[in-house]
Amino acid sequence: MGFDFLQFASPWFLAALAGLPILWWLLKLTPPKAKSLNFGGLYFLQKISNEEKTSNKLPLWLLILRIAIITCLILAFSEPFYKKSNFLRAETSGQTVIVLIDNGWASAQNWTSMKNQASTLIKEAGKNDQQIILKALFDEGEADIGVTPFENALSNLNQITPQVLPESLKDYESLKNELESFTRNSNSVIFYLNDGLSFETENEFIRDLNNSATLKIFDNSEEANILSLHRSAYQGALELTVTNKGIQDSAVSQNLLQFNDESQLINSQTLAINDEEELNRVTLNAESSILRQTTLTTLESQNHAGAKIWNKSNQVEKTIGLLQGKSKEGSDQLEYLSPYFYIEKALAPYHEVIKGELSDVIEKSNVIILANSTDLKESDVEPLKNWINEGGIFIRFADENLATGMFKELSPVNLRITGREFDTAFSWQAPQEIQDYPNNSLFAAYRVPSDIEVKRQILAEPSLDLNDKTFASLEDGTPMITASQEELGWLVLYHIDATPQWSNLPISGHFIEQLNALSQLSTNTVTTNASGDGKRIFQLIQEINFQGKLNAATQKGLSIELPLANNFEISKETPAGVYENENGQLYNLNFGATASKDIRLSVALPSRLNVMNYTNDKDIEFKPYFLMAGLILLLIDWIYMLSYQGIFRRFTFGALFLLFCLSFNPSKAMAADPVPYTDGIYLAYIKSGDPNIDRLAEAGLTGLMSETIKRTSADLKGVVGINLESDPLYPYPLIYWPLKNSGINTNYLSNKTSAKLSHYFANGGLLFIDTRDQYLFSSNSDDLIELNYQNNASNRLQTLFNNIDIPPMKKMAKDHVLARSFYLLENYPGLYKNGGLWIAEQSKTINDGVSPLIVGSNDWISAWAVDKNNQPMINVPVGGNYQREISYRFGINLILYALTGNYKEDQIHIPFILERLDN
Repeated sequence: MGFDFLQFASPWFLAALAGLPILWWLLKLTPPKAKSLNFGGLYFLQKISNEEKTSNKLPLWLLILRIAIITCLILAFSEPFYKKSNFLRAETSGQTVIVLIDNGWASAQNWTSMKNQASTLIKEAGKNDQQIILKALFDEGEADIGVTPFENALSNLNQITPQVLPESLKDYESLKNELESFTRNSNSVIFYLNDGLSFETENEFIRDLNNSATLKIFDNSEEANILSLHRSAYQGALELTVTNKGIQDSAVSQNLLQFNDESQLINSQTLAINDEEELNRVTLNAESSILRQTTLTTLESQNHAGAKIWNKSNQVEKTIGLLQGKSKEGSDQLEYLSPYFYIEKALAPYHEVIKGELSDVIEKSNVIILANSTDLKESDVEPLKNWINEGGIFIRFADENLATGMFKELSPVNLRITGREFDTAFSWQAPQEIQDYPNNSLFAAYRVPSDIEVKRQILAEPSLDLNDKTFASLEDGTPMITASQEELGWLVLYHIDATPQWSNLPISGHFIEQLNALSQLSTNTVTTNASGDGKRIFQLIQEINFQGKLNAATQKGLSIELPLANNFEISKETPAGVYENENGQLYNLNFGATASKDIRLSVALPSRLNVMNYTNDKDIEFKPYFLMAGLILLLIDWIYMLSYQGIFRRFTFGALFLLFCLSFNPSKAMAADPVPYTDGIYLAYIKSGDPNIDRLAEAGLTGLMSETIKRTSADLKGVVGINLESDPLYPYPLIYWPLKNSGINTNYLSNKTSAKLSHYFANGGLLFIDTRDQYLFSSNSDDLIELNYQNNASNRLQTLFNNIDIPPMKKMAKDHVLARSFYLLENYPGLYKNGGLWIAEQSKTINDGVSPLIVGSNDWISAWAVDKNNQPMINVPVGGNYQREISYRFGINLILYALTGNYKEDQIHIPFILERLDN
């Protein structure tokens, strides 16, 4: 490449090399090493000589070493560098360098490369003494464009970040006018750092720049795939739309990840994104219970806000009963013809759905839904009305039998005998759309989608209170949803059926919003935080940053009004994030829909332009290498000098002796306790290696210990975290092992650890393993299960304990002594309640029949955990404080079972237990 690429930032330092000959003679003045002789006084006098002696010469290698040290320092301070990047020429020192950064939302995907490229350009301009102008298309400041000193430009670059704003908010016209004064002359060069997307208005701006100055564009859109994610309008949270830009292959695999409120991965699936389809519609493959817990859905390969869907919610999970008669169960009819299919699809991601006759669901349900009148019997009407009066929510959908008066007492309004149909051979009327919701509607916070149409409807009889009972109406004012409050409960009627035959509402995302809002009526009264025009005010509490993460809102007072206007657009005043109203309701304003729109509108960059890929090539600085080389040579010289003076050997011996004294402390060694934690009863947990889980385990056992001391006479002293491989196990009667809840991911046990656990089990120790994922071990599994119970998690446990003699595992019976060692329990919830609990069946002749191993999956430490103020750290999402109380009771039973064994199996306790059960 020639020597043009080797340059010096401070070349005048090289003049010091001319002084090296003088240093040569100065360095020769170093005295020679003294000669050591053993002699007496006479010997000394005998060797006296009057001849004049000259000093020995400095060794040649030492002279060269010291000259090399000086040379390295001179070269280092001359700052040589190898110029790999050559975007600017040194001969154009008077040229103005303009760096424009397109910091739109898509730039987050390639932000590191863009920032490094801008830094390279600024440094190169600084070395060439060229004027620098740095400008971001989304500029947070209001300062006018101007020439910036080199140091300030680098500092300003660090302040620029991608903005979570749509393309439409870029003001290209104002930016072009600001740049005009610098581009009038031809002595300027513009570097345009594109974010990976381009648009018609942006291309017009680029063409104008190219006509006014030398323009060079950096763009990686052909290499970096940009994908956005948003909810589809068809199935809401069940179906997502992936929009692609830049995919070159026929299909690209992407991992879709789902996280819960604690940032724990709870589900993942692989998607095949097709470049031939602008919108890739995908269905989430996950159990309903997982969908209910999902707080964040994201594409693993994407690092921008457009690929994140947040679903923060404070809604309480309900149990929804579908009144589906037994005659319908197991039938061969197509599921798509059943109204319950669409209702279950809408509710299952957020609530627990059960099906059956009224007697099967009435005691368990917060909400009961009837979609077919024939699924209800006359004898069920009175019990159902009593259930509604006590606070239940009954939702009924229209069907062929509704207008005939079937169960008319279960309708909030009087109905006409006939309904009406639209868009048929005998009707001139077009299908009706839904009218904007009135102020008193439960749905006043939602915007009515414009693509929902109603083709058939059951009409209500006009009455004075009809408007007050109407939650939703069609365009002509006729009711579509009516409701009335019956004492503590609600009676709700959809004047359409729950299939797409009468309306496309059941296959829309808005159907999910409606049913979710109605489900909350079982505990929440209908309140409206509305202004006079029916709007609801929500304040920003968390803001989505350019990486899609939630941060606390930095600006106070930012708010939105719901329902959102049809032309609503995310802006600096209404940023993407989580909003909350006065009643504590949350609203998630995600950026994905805006991002998907931007991708669909993006086009190719204009042709015949100088377009380059981002490069990470940086100038190679030689200064650190010369300084390091000089330091190493100086160290060699220093070692030689110590040896020359006879000091080095004494210094080395003294250092070794001091190190020995510091490392050996006899008094400390004699005072150490070889068996710690034997001065009382300690609860132990096995460290997982994950600091978050370990902190949670300590907080959980601490909370349980506090409750145990408060309620029982057990004298517990503390909580200890132990290493399974190195720490002793026998001081602890109960050891809790929390696993990472992304599956059974423990390492295999060594032979030494296996032998230690076998000894612990044989001598009465109890190990409680919590997989912390209720889906690994379902409570509906078979009663008797060995350690190979038909799933991958159990196979890992079987492998884990392969060398340990463990009794067979059995699902814990309701009459097991653990269920009554202190409290009488029927279930054993933690943070979850649906996971199973298995216990090793121990022979009565061994350790009094006390089990050595218990395995569960309900994440008890999360329910037990308390902070320094003894307040719960994690909210129990379903059962609330009642479920936490039962969880504490199970933990207390577990501790007393570990401490006292099977004493409650003694027949003497049976009368007292029966008496407690009667009470």
